[in-house]
Amino acid sequence: MFRRAPVVILVLTLVVGVTLVLDFSISRGLKHDTGGLVWPYISDTGRDNPEHIIFAIVLLIRGCTRLGMTIAALLYMYIMVAIRALLLSNKEMAESSWRWRTAVVMGMQLLAGACLATLAIFDTRDFPTTHLISAILFFVFAIIGHTILLFAFRRFAALEGGYTASLRLKMVMCAVIWILFIIYIPIGLPLAKSEYVEETKLYDYSMDKGTNLMRSISQPLPLLLDQFCYDELQILHVCVCVCVCVCDVKFSKKKGGVRKQRIKGVIQGWQQRVCGWQWQSRRQMAVEKPCLLV
Repeated sequence: MFRRAPVVILVLTLVVGVTLVLDFSISRGLKHDTGGLVWPYISDTGRDNPEHIIFAIVLLIRGCTRLGMTIAALLYMYIMVAIRALLLSNKEMAESSWRWRTAVVMGMQLLAGACLATLAIFDTRDFPTTHLISAILFFVFAIIGHTILLFAFRRFAALEGGYTASLRLKMVMCAVIWILFIIYIPIGLPLAKSEYVEETKLYDYSMDKGTNLMRSISQPLPLLLDQFCYDELQILHVCVCVCVCVCDVKFSKKKGGVRKQRIKGVIQGWQQRVCGWQWQSRRQMAVEKPCLLV
């Protein structure tokens, strides 16, 4: 199951990327108004039909899958609490150091998934304010939550002797996401000027093409990178939850020690996949401060 995870992640990211390119191509082909920009905003390319149908369906599905993976990650949190409580003599120490961080991340990702589904349904023509607020909140919740999640794995790997190439790549992606996000919203949104045309219910960006073009170019990449990084981290949570549930059913009639070893093997495979962490013995873990888990 772990070997197939990268394929699923790549497919999910490509689906979003192909949707953006398809909406852009259809919008250009049908000569729909995009405010006079050479590279229009994503929302404007998915505003009119038939682009809006594709835009709404794909992003609504992606929002729902994000919610589903976040719920799976919550289940994973309780699984890890149970496993570490078995291996550590101090149950409170095993839980208290990271539970609040997990709650913050999961809450933000739940809100991000809901905002993504909302902006997919409400277009910029009929519901411009709702769409704008949903888009801003999606980026804010998704990027902050993803950053906390990534730094948790970073600390986890640092305590165990070093970072893997995969984790280093995610850290670079996170830095790029933050740079483009700052250009897109904190800097670009106050500076960009546009005129709302009441007759067409569309925005005209011709009065400030440079700033609006800067914002529109910086918009797609954070979306795709966040989707890729978050999915790779979260889909492994799904794998762990499924494996543990299967193990629980399969070994329910056997001794608890056998089941614990099976579950421990699943968790160990997940940890090695994400940051190269090696399962420690009970004696080693009892004398060290528990790693931060999310």
